[in-house]
Amino acid sequence: REEFVNLINTNSEQLLRLINDILDLSKIESNTMEFVFASCSLRTLMNEILAEQNINLYSEKMQVTAVLPEDDLCIVTDASRLKQVLGNLLNNSRKFTKEGYINLGYTLLEKEEKVELFVEDTGEGIASEYLEHIFERFYKVNSFKQGTGLGLSICLTIVEHLRGTISVNSEMGRGTRFAVRLPLALDE
Repeated sequence: REEFVNLINTNSEQLLRLINDILDLSKIESNTMEFVFASCSLRTLMNEILAEQNINLYSEKMQVTAVLPEDDLCIVTDASRLKQVLGNLLNNSRKFTKEGYINLGYTLLEKEEKVELFVEDTGEGIASEYLEHIFERFYKVNSFKQGTGLGLSICLTIVEHLRGTISVNSEMGRGTRFAVRLPLALDE
């Protein structure tokens, strides 16, 4: 019974993610996705994401940890949408990391007046020939893994609406690092 309950829960969560991705894609295409900008503590945001992720930790061989500077940093952004992006990046890392670590964190880029948020892992990595396509809709590097190939496309669109950029560095067998650069404040 416990196995069936776990299977039902897993499939229900997957279906909910799929429905949410399709709804977000629809909002993006119709330009009705709402963004609410306000001051946001990155330390608080990261700790909330970390708490949510550690509840669903699948393996004792893998740790999800926050790598945060001593000083908190507040930026003007849509915290809910930023949380969606980072949560999606973490979920992707979890799919491809069986052991090792996944780090979530941020660093201040003072000269650029930006912050770089990152998700890095010791997972399978992504072959260089796939890197230029991973932000395209419905693109999947591994068709045997769960997902629709919409998540990174949605992340890209959200980050662009937050007036930022998203990039990826990866090496096969060594892991992947996604970086989101956002301005500290919004220019009017």
